[in-house]
Amino acid sequence: MNCIGSLDWERFSNKTGIIFSVVDNPIGMINWRNGKPKSYYIKNGANLKIIAGKDVFDLKENPNLSEFELFREEHPDSHFIMHPLMEEITLKKSKTRKRVLDISQTKLFESDNNKWLFSGTYENWIVAMKNRKWGIREGHRDSWRNLQKGDYALFYAMKPTSRIIGFGKVKEIKEETSLLWPDEIRENNSKYPLRIIFDDFYFLPENEWNKGIKSYDLEKSHGINLIHDEEKFYGNLEKLKKLLKNS
Repeated sequence: MNCIGSLDWERFSNKTGIIFSVVDNPIGMINWRNGKPKSYYIKNGANLKIIAGKDVFDLKENPNLSEFELFREEHPDSHFIMHPLMEEITLKKSKTRKRVLDISQTKLFESDNNKWLFSGTYENWIVAMKNRKWGIREGHRDSWRNLQKGDYALFYAMKPTSRIIGFGKVKEIKEETSLLWPDEIRENNSKYPLRIIFDDFYFLPENEWNKGIKSYDLEKSHGINLIHDEEKFYGNLEKLKKLLKNS
């Protein structure tokens, strides 16, 4: 999708003999912050929506790129939806974990619950492990609001560990201003007021964190990262479960 000609399906069909059928699933992107590719796609026939909680900006309804970029900057944790303008696509949320689509359709990801990766420092995960909770900065409120009971999350400890060290199932979310994590206490500042309480909660023993999963294929640049690729998520989760079983 990094080629601006990727939307020129007629040209592609003429060269390959492959004819695309209409699909009812758009392409979804999370935290796509580089503006240049988006402008290429827009100019070459794509429609884009920015979805940030209840706030939505639809270029088809308001084709003003300046306002589009302003909205994007004001909503850093947005979800982008893209599809060719010539197709009428209705967004649908599946009620089943998986469904097999007809050959004329395609899908990227469908599931009852979202999958996440939470990223933080070694010392903060020590506290999280003892309290069965995680905290997110105010700037990621839109992503935090999308958390639901039953969502699963992998836990990633940053350098020097740089490993996935545990996982858990979300029980509830709530705001708290208590100082819990070491950097909050040192700075006397509630840096992570958006809290996540866990139900099922599993960690490798602390002395084995350096043996955790060194995953290169999952987004982990923020404290909270939505994972769209279900296969990659479960692949890493299964590896972690095997480590937990043998620890």
